[in-house]
Amino acid sequence: MTSEDLANLHAIVDVVTVVSSLSAMAAVGWYMTRMRGRAGGFAGVTAVIAVFVLALAATRVVGFLVARIPGAAALHVLEAFAAGIALVAAFAMWPLVPRLLTMPTRRELVEVNRRLEEEREARQALVEETRRLNAELERRVVERTRELELERRRFEIALSGSTIAVAEQDRDLRYTWMYNAPATLGGVDPVGRSPEEVLPASTAAAQGVVKRRVMATGQAERFEVAMPGAADAWYEGRIEPLTQAGEVVGVITVSVDITRHKEHERQMREVLRELTHRSKNLLAVVQGIARQSRVGRPGEAEFLDLFNGRLQALSRVHEILVEELWRGVGLRELIARERDCVGVGTHRSFRADVPDRRLSPEAAQNFALALHELFVEARGAGDAEERDEIAWREGEGRFVFTWERSGPPGEALREGFGRVFLERHLPRAVGGVATLAIEADATRYRLDGPLAALEPT
Repeated sequence: MTSEDLANLHAIVDVVTVVSSLSAMAAVGWYMTRMRGRAGGFAGVTAVIAVFVLALAATRVVGFLVARIPGAAALHVLEAFAAGIALVAAFAMWPLVPRLLTMPTRRELVEVNRRLEEEREARQALVEETRRLNAELERRVVERTRELELERRRFEIALSGSTIAVAEQDRDLRYTWMYNAPATLGGVDPVGRSPEEVLPASTAAAQGVVKRRVMATGQAERFEVAMPGAADAWYEGRIEPLTQAGEVVGVITVSVDITRHKEHERQMREVLRELTHRSKNLLAVVQGIARQSRVGRPGEAEFLDLFNGRLQALSRVHEILVEELWRGVGLRELIARERDCVGVGTHRSFRADVPDRRLSPEAAQNFALALHELFVEARGAGDAEERDEIAWREGEGRFVFTWERSGPPGEALREGFGRVFLERHLPRAVGGVATLAIEADATRYRLDGPLAALEPT
């Protein structure tokens, strides 16, 4: 191959190199234009590569011109300048190589994409589960709402035909809600009003005391109150504290109209009073028969006095029972009334150490006769300055009743009905045991029995 052929070949190589460099430069420029704002940390690297490629292309172009135009010194300077730029760009690439190493590989991008896809699927599954739970919650809310509505309807049906009223009040006792308001309110809507605005003054005051106490203690209480008016009405019920977050914010009151029961109770009291009156009349007839039996028998006057006293003792305890609607009699009241009616001397010292125990009707009648016999015996002993003492002790389900009178004994308990009743009948009636001791300087009686035999039903 001739030297001319070699020169032509070299020229062709230069042209191909320049064209390739310009093509690469155009590709880099197009890449930088399209990636403007997205290249991030790789914009500098791309620029350096573009400068390097451009410098190489310029060197080849100038070299080509130098070979064709001999003696052009400026072209040699330009060629050297282009080569210097290429050298600087080549060395400037090295600090940028670590940044290039941070670029993920295709395999790494595929792995990251796979993980992102898994996360997307997991989030989608979480969204679906959240939707399912939300649907389940809505279903339960609907069911619970339906149940509450059913309970409300049952509540309304239960109260609509009754005389039960339910009310809610805040801490200032202003009504915030009321259902089935009583007819005694006269159709007035109590919501937003105070009790003094809708109730009689006495009723509002009586209930106000209880409601404030319930809010202060947090303990529910029962009540019974009258509503005076053209026709008196009676209500009983329960007051409950209304709490929110552990704090008492008001009260809820459930009231039941018991006017009919009060009227029935009044009628029963009148019937019992009439029954007592008739019983007294019957006892009077018995007294009359006994009195008539004494005609022609003056020695029976003492018998009649004792007989009448015992009948009157029974009559007195019946009066107390009627006053208490046959629910029992207090032991203290029984002792005080019997002592006053027997007329024991006021000069005698008397002491009764007894609790406020309530006796059943049957036990009260038996104890009334027993007390009558003991006080009669004390009365028969005279008005000397002597001491009468009654004591009552309880423990382990039993009671002990004792009577002690100091001084010489009387004649009432030496024999006859009184002694038989105290020693035999009374202990048998209460299921216990009794002892009666009549001594020269004192008379003592002791009764021991189970407490259950005295309890009112």
